[in-house]
Amino acid sequence: MRIPQKQLSLAIINSYSFYASGLSIKESKSCLKNVPWQVLFGLIPSSVNFCLSIELSLKVILSQNNIQFDKTHNISKLYNLLPCAIKLCLEETLAQSLQINKEIIPNKISSISDVFEKWRYYGIDEWQNRQLEFMFCEKMASVLVDFLFKLNSKTAELIKNLDTDVFKK
Repeated sequence: MRIPQKQLSLAIINSYSFYASGLSIKESKSCLKNVPWQVLFGLIPSSVNFCLSIELSLKVILSQNNIQFDKTHNISKLYNLLPCAIKLCLEETLAQSLQINKEIIPNKISSISDVFEKWRYYGIDEWQNRQLEFMFCEKMASVLVDFLFKLNSKTAELIKNLDTDVFKK
């Protein structure tokens, strides 16, 4: 499947909206100071939003490159379909921004591959069974939204005019 050309701008807007929602949830967790496991109440919902943003961003990039993909939420499957040049660019950007070795990026992507699918309902149960990559979810969403904005300047300008608060950060 591919996102139809006439719906790509809406998909970019949705990707950005889920990213901005993730930021908003993450920043509002301070209001949950008296709630047990407050970290989970803020970080899991924000990570789910970040991963949905990642999924949509990857699907837009694949569609813009005329690459077919299965109907899936799996981030690794979508990421592995990207052209090598785009993967290299994303891996270098992520490695620089997180100050990590770029060779571990594919493993980090694999570790967040099913966040949207699994954590949206049962995030707390998953806490015990894996190393959670909250920071990576946020950073990858940010890098991909940035990437989409560079490739789609008209849509980026529309979003900037609508939501200036996120761009001030």
